[in-house]
Amino acid sequence: MILDTLENAPSYYGLGCGVRKAFEFLLSRDLCALNDGRYEIDGERIYALIQTVSTKKSDLLDFENHGRFVDIQMTLSGDEVMEWAPLENLVKVRAYDVGDDCALWRGEGQTVRATDGIFAIFLPTDAHKPCVAQGEPGQVRKVVVKISVEEVTE
Repeated sequence: MILDTLENAPSYYGLGCGVRKAFEFLLSRDLCALNDGRYEIDGERIYALIQTVSTKKSDLLDFENHGRFVDIQMTLSGDEVMEWAPLENLVKVRAYDVGDDCALWRGEGQTVRATDGIFAIFLPTDAHKPCVAQGEPGQVRKVVVKISVEEVTE
């Protein structure tokens, strides 16, 4: 997992052309003005999802990890925390499903916040739990950029 500010995004261009394209998208738009939906950056290989979602208490959510995509996540408005944990510290509760590119896990993690221009990058080896309520559950707007692992140099 990487946690940093958007102003430092160019420091991560060396992670691959997909990461560069993703950050160029994030840096070149007023993300808060975009409607919810999918925004193609490079076809099926790189795309952004602008979402309005409801947060939930942490114990109602599972960790997830992806095999085909790297995530860049950032909260645009509202109060959301995410949790992170190495896979080896968790118990798998659902095997990887290629259809939704996701395996589910349970256990304890560390809390991270990706608001006010701060982003989190989650690699396939990172379990993450998005949409966790900070206090009472509520609505948040966020952007998730999905980058095909072929476009990333780890």
